[in-house]
Amino acid sequence: MTGTKHIFAPCVPGALPGGLSRTEFYDGMVLSERDMKREQSYWQMKRRLTNRALGSGVVWGLSVHWDAKARAFTLCPGYGLSCCGDDLVVECPATVGERELVDICSEDFRAILKAGTGPCEDPCERPDGPVEACLMLEYVECPEDSRRVFEDPCATLPGGCRHGAMRETVRLRLVPPPCPSEPGAVERFCARIGQLREMLAAAGQAAPAQAELAGSGPPSVMIEVRLRDAGGNALENRRDRIASIAGRPTDITFQNAAARSIDITLTPPLGYGFFKVRDEAGMETRIETLMEVRLSESDLAQNGRMDRRLTVDLAPLAGGASYALDYHIAATGGNAIAVSARVEAVRGPVRVADCGTLMRHWAFGLDPACAARTLLLAAIWGWFRGLTGTAPCTDPPDEPDRTRAAIAALVSWLAWRILWRIDLTDPKAAQAERCLRQLFEEWCREFNYRGPRCCDDHHGIHLGRVTLSRKGRILCFDEWSCRRHVLTGPLLTHWTGLFGIAPLDVMATRLAGWICCVARTPDRALDPAEMKAIQAALWTGNELRVGGGEVLSLKALLAPGGVMDRFQPLDGTPLTPAPPAPAPAFSAQISRHLEARLDTTRIMARAPAIDMMREIRARLPLAELKPLGDAALFDATLAALGRAQVATVDDLFGRDPEALAERVRAEFTEDESPEDAAAADKAVGLVYTVALRTLEAVGDAVTAVAGERADDEPFTRADLREAATTSAIRRALNEHLRGRGVSTAAIREIAGRVAERR
Repeated sequence: MTGTKHIFAPCVPGALPGGLSRTEFYDGMVLSERDMKREQSYWQMKRRLTNRALGSGVVWGLSVHWDAKARAFTLCPGYGLSCCGDDLVVECPATVGERELVDICSEDFRAILKAGTGPCEDPCERPDGPVEACLMLEYVECPEDSRRVFEDPCATLPGGCRHGAMRETVRLRLVPPPCPSEPGAVERFCARIGQLREMLAAAGQAAPAQAELAGSGPPSVMIEVRLRDAGGNALENRRDRIASIAGRPTDITFQNAAARSIDITLTPPLGYGFFKVRDEAGMETRIETLMEVRLSESDLAQNGRMDRRLTVDLAPLAGGASYALDYHIAATGGNAIAVSARVEAVRGPVRVADCGTLMRHWAFGLDPACAARTLLLAAIWGWFRGLTGTAPCTDPPDEPDRTRAAIAALVSWLAWRILWRIDLTDPKAAQAERCLRQLFEEWCREFNYRGPRCCDDHHGIHLGRVTLSRKGRILCFDEWSCRRHVLTGPLLTHWTGLFGIAPLDVMATRLAGWICCVARTPDRALDPAEMKAIQAALWTGNELRVGGGEVLSLKALLAPGGVMDRFQPLDGTPLTPAPPAPAPAFSAQISRHLEARLDTTRIMARAPAIDMMREIRARLPLAELKPLGDAALFDATLAALGRAQVATVDDLFGRDPEALAERVRAEFTEDESPEDAAAADKAVGLVYTVALRTLEAVGDAVTAVAGERADDEPFTRADLREAATTSAIRRALNEHLRGRGVSTAAIREIAGRVAERR
């Protein structure tokens, strides 16, 4: 029988070395341990390669709960993948005690202590200082099924035992925190631009510090100074900004010899608030000074002087870093009144551990301001540079359009000036364009996904961050910190990471951490007095203070030509006409008329009476006015005014009468409409008349109560509280109101507010 020849040579020309090898079975083959293990290894590597393509982290479940009383972790069932592609399976809930995880004599614990100590820190200086560690779920193999090994019966020595099975399982360990990720393309670009800006600043080119561009550091605060004469009447006022830089004063000078008192108001910028204010004596004020701090000096004669020192805690309303600023405000009297305001010291930033802080950086893996500025610059630069590019494979290459190239250069110059305050026309700034081109080259090169990598020797998944004392006691556990999840699209995570955006699962866990932080925040009942103080600090009449001394009129949004006037319903139906714009001149005329009626012989009663009328004017609803003339038409006019968003006496006097009468005619319903336009105008005039008489009666009543006093007992603002207990003011007011009118308690509350005002 002729034997069959087998040629053992590569049958695939050009085959590369390496790759997985599997056992090729055939009949009559003698199988050895090596053959069987090669077969197992082949399928294990296949599974691990597939798992690594999915990513590493928690697939589902594997939640961990720390019981501080029992000093133990409870691990719930779930499934995860390690960075090596191992399957991490937990079938049943497991409890692991603190002593099982922490052995202060072990090498693992010494590694945690070493990682928690900085390179320049002496661990002996803080023997009880806490250190950070991560709770890791690690893949392990446990041999099982011990069996006797049967060897050659002629062997001299007896055979031993070996394990016939290997169980794949997991265990919990405490390991040092994961190594920081390598800086990405955007982070490297920010570092290069930071160095360039420092070089330009050293060369004399005006360029704000990088910290200022990133939004860090306390912003400037608005200061407003008002002068008043001996009667309390306003003379002059000026506004300026106080730079939050120690030692840089802001000076304001007035040439006004009639000034006898001065009011100074500090207002935080938009998005910030004064959360605490402390005076020289250490007295602290909180809620009442959220949007402004007021200082007054009533004795500003020839040699008068004001010297105040205070400390404020300035912090963003949305959460974040807080700063403590020491202010020194001084003023000198005389013909030339000089005001000096400066910051003597700045302490901070102090990171406030609140839920708002967690939300500020949950989406980005680096400085959000730098990342956003870089991406915007890259988008602008890349778009216009792309318009000047040519096809890459043309021979000979096309020449770019000169007009488009000039436009691209102009846009690039503007973008650098606006976003980074760098002038590309300066020869020293030419490096900026090279840095940006290098950023695009790195993006192009790194868009090729190179696969997952283990950053250290601990090949498992992190299930949370643990805070340990140096004596091995667990102080705190955060189940969302360090935790990662497997995404079905790891390539998308890699691509978004190139642009400085944190991986999607990191964003989700940070968001979940914020939600849990909010959910665990204890409820606190707000005292009604505190609520009123907040409202008084935020609102002025119908305007909202938005910071920096600016106000936002909510009613102006509905005025003709306002923001809301530009929107139309989808069905094409025109919007309801907005109410007429405020008429400051008419409102001021009404105020002068009311003030002129007051008895000028009662000097001290005049100002409280004016404030009393202003307070009632802002709080009195039109619906409370008693009808004058035709009651049905009067009520219909009040209803039409309400639909026109004119609800109070203050709203009424803030509108031009003729424009408002035309607006009200359009608001009358078919059943309420008067016989002609003249009747409608007269009805509006009656409402003005009743409102004006009501305020006149209040002012006359206050001065009448003051007139009943003896000449040696002058009426002052503080006497309003006592005057409110009499029936004269209430009777004068309710004479023009429906039903029983305003109660005595309400009159006392209004008088108390006016009495406290200066």
